[in-house]
Amino acid sequence: MKVADEFPEVLQGDTLPPPSFFNRHAKSIAAIMALVVFAAVGYAVYRLTEEVSYADVLRSLAATSTASIALAIIFTMLSFLTLCFYDLNALSFIGRKRPWPEVALTAFSAYAVGNVAGFGALSGGAIRYRAYSRAGLSPDEIGRIIAFVTLSFSLGLAILTTGSLIPMAGEIAPLLGMTSGTLATVSAAILLAILLLLGIARRGRLRIAGRTLNLPDTGTLSRQFLVTVLD
Repeated sequence: MKVADEFPEVLQGDTLPPPSFFNRHAKSIAAIMALVVFAAVGYAVYRLTEEVSYADVLRSLAATSTASIALAIIFTMLSFLTLCFYDLNALSFIGRKRPWPEVALTAFSAYAVGNVAGFGALSGGAIRYRAYSRAGLSPDEIGRIIAFVTLSFSLGLAILTTGSLIPMAGEIAPLLGMTSGTLATVSAAILLAILLLLGIARRGRLRIAGRTLNLPDTGTLSRQFLVTVLD
């Protein structure tokens, strides 16, 4: 077999597309994000130590029953276990598979840092970028994972919140300084908009300004909504 038959595009002078910005500057981006996360965590710890003293923590623990502490630990563990499925669904969405222990450690670290430092998409995203880049995922794929976990949590929370506000508008509206009818109408409108968006997502693709976005299928959306409810 001739080389021309094996690789015709090479001999014809075709070139591969240039690497994306993230691929060209992957190491620099990783270093910057690591510094940002370190600074954010340091600032968060500094603020926490200003608001809470060690003696106050000990007094609170002494005033709390052992059963309550045990339940808090159990439900915290269950919560972080549930959060791991955000990353598993995101990996399934982009068509990549990683070992469960690796995904669990990455998700646990990302959410732990994100919950303490705040700005979860940035701080937790930096953890995911470092972990998944070492696992061989491209910056574009990691960006899609971060977008998936961020948007899926936001949409799931919005559905649960608006769905709960509609039947309880009479009790919650006075706390927000509005009438129950206004609160119920706004909640229903937001819920309807989200459901319409999910209906569009069932088509698999969305075209905006000449760009085509690949959207999760119905199965992925259903699994992710269940994860959000459990969370």
